Amino acid sequence: LPIVRERECMPRQAVLISAVVLLAALLRADALMELYPALFLVAILLQKRARRWLAAASLVSLALFMLISNALYPALGIKKLPTKEILSVPFQQTARYCLLYPDEVTQEQYDAINAVLPYDQLYNYDPELADPIKNLYRGEDSDLPAYFKAWFQMLLKHPANYWETHFTNHWLDMTPVEPDCLVNIMSKYGSDVEEIGAHRVFSVMPTRLFIIIRAAYVQLPLISILAAPGAYTWAMWICAIQLIRSKRYSSLFIA
Repeated sequence: LPIVRERECMPRQAVLISAVVLLAALLRADALMELYPALFLVAILLQKRARRWLAAASLVSLALFMLISNALYPALGIKKLPTKEILSVPFQQTARYCLLYPDEVTQEQYDAINAVLPYDQLYNYDPELADPIKNLYRGEDSDLPAYFKAWFQMLLKHPANYWETHFTNHWLDMTPVEPDCLVNIMSKYGSDVEEIGAHRVFSVMPTRLFIIIRAAYVQLPLISILAAPGAYTWAMWICAIQLIRSKRYSSLFIA
């Protein structure tokens, strides 16, 4: 981005970037935990006046996100995203830790974890799929501070475990030749989907056509690389290495 290279950001640019981040956060739950911190990091790199513009726009964007999520959506009858959806990563890390180091879990940590996840069912842990663990969530928001205290204590004791958990859960993001296009294209919706107001737009025939196109996209030589998430990760790393070689360190934030 020019604003990183030149360390300048006009008010219009700040508003536009913050608006895009807001839209992404509304569409993807994990964007909230990734894009806003990145936005504030970019703001730190800018000149003083530009920093104020981007920081202010980011704060307004974050406030709008909270307002839309906690006020507008409930007023429109839209259900709030379940807490378990944004905690799948720490839940996976906790489950793996407890399976690998059960003798190191203190009674306090056990109680904190058991309040949000049934401890005796953590054996359902699947390294490549978060659903079996996150679907066990049974706690309240008031139970989370104690849980995260235990989570942080475990992080300090075995930090490599957390990285390994995240890597095995997202190994496809690192593999440049393994297609991953498993988006469900359903000819019929289940009752849980219908309950939230979803309805079919196309007839059965276009749905079957989409399934055929997806299969071709994944299986055709060369084109299938576009369906491999790891290809984009490797491309990003190659760009990052080139930026380091050319000593364009500020641009690494974009990579």
